[in-house]
Amino acid sequence: MRPETGRSDRRARPFWPTISSPNGIRQAALVFLAVGVVGLINDFLPGGAGRGHPWSPVLDSLTLLVGGATWLVWNRKPLLQPLAYAIPLIALVLIALNNEAGALPPATLGIWFVLMYVCVGSWYPRGTVLLSSPLAVAAYVLPLVFGAPRSHDDLISALLVIPTAVLAGEIVSANSESLRAAHAAQQQLLAELTRETVTDPLTRLGNRRFGEVLLQSIEPGDVLAILDLDHLKEVNDTFGHRGGDEELKSFGQFLHQSVRDNDAVARFGGDEFLLVMRKAGSEGLEIVERLVAEWGRLSRRGTMSAGVAIHAGGVSSETTYADADDALYTAKRGGGGACVLAPARSTRAQASRAVPVSSPTWSITAESS
Repeated sequence: MRPETGRSDRRARPFWPTISSPNGIRQAALVFLAVGVVGLINDFLPGGAGRGHPWSPVLDSLTLLVGGATWLVWNRKPLLQPLAYAIPLIALVLIALNNEAGALPPATLGIWFVLMYVCVGSWYPRGTVLLSSPLAVAAYVLPLVFGAPRSHDDLISALLVIPTAVLAGEIVSANSESLRAAHAAQQQLLAELTRETVTDPLTRLGNRRFGEVLLQSIEPGDVLAILDLDHLKEVNDTFGHRGGDEELKSFGQFLHQSVRDNDAVARFGGDEFLLVMRKAGSEGLEIVERLVAEWGRLSRRGTMSAGVAIHAGGVSSETTYADADDALYTAKRGGGGACVLAPARSTRAQASRAVPVSSPTWSITAESS
């Protein structure tokens, strides 16, 4: 287990705002589908708003097609940002085309702009609605100028409809962004709390609880190593418990920097540490040997012993742990500073392989301040 750093991830916002979640694309797809279905119903329903307009069924079918296509690709990451840019533009174009064709009753025109900007405000960063407001003005005014004849009041109503739609969208955007920020902070806090429950406060490695979970997760081919600091009791007797704690902290930093990215380590209790190397096989022994030798060179107060076992299929994790523990006992019985590989379960009759690791001669002496 590697401790997480508390670095804040501050990224500059892009000039062109992008959608904050793939769920926004999915919601947009549902809105297009719903509008298309409602439009087609009104196109063929007696007395419906679109009945009698030749272009209305075509435009509503196009809306339905856009919704279906968006739904099919809403979770495709490479298409996420292109869709984020395209969806508001497509919505404005469809509103403008329906308005120019005369398929929208004048009294309902403003509703579509408000609906569109409520959806945009729900999923896009603040300022997106305001940034796109000139396009909304064009989508509202141009069909009135070049399309079906409208009254003078319809053109003037743009001064009321667009500001209202933009205001509604920005309010929704501000509230949605605050909720997303609060949710992200809550998730980060929960992650930190979860991490702390499985982190040893002294070494910042995994604690006993994490080690037990780690032990149960080993698979055939994984290497389990039990690491033990030799003569930590003498360190405590000579330098006090503060000196022992400093040794443990230093050892924790050493392991944190030395283990591979896909390996995990936990303080299993006192001066005993559990190291799991995923799919390391026979290479695991060489890795642990290097760790033992390197710590012997770095530490001024002691050496490390290690017992290593390769987890085999059909063997329980408890049995593999017992094998590694027996190997550790053999290493420490020889004076420490050694790495011992437990025999494979199929060759238990053979003797354990003890690998003494050369390290500088050391003794427990009080350091000068």
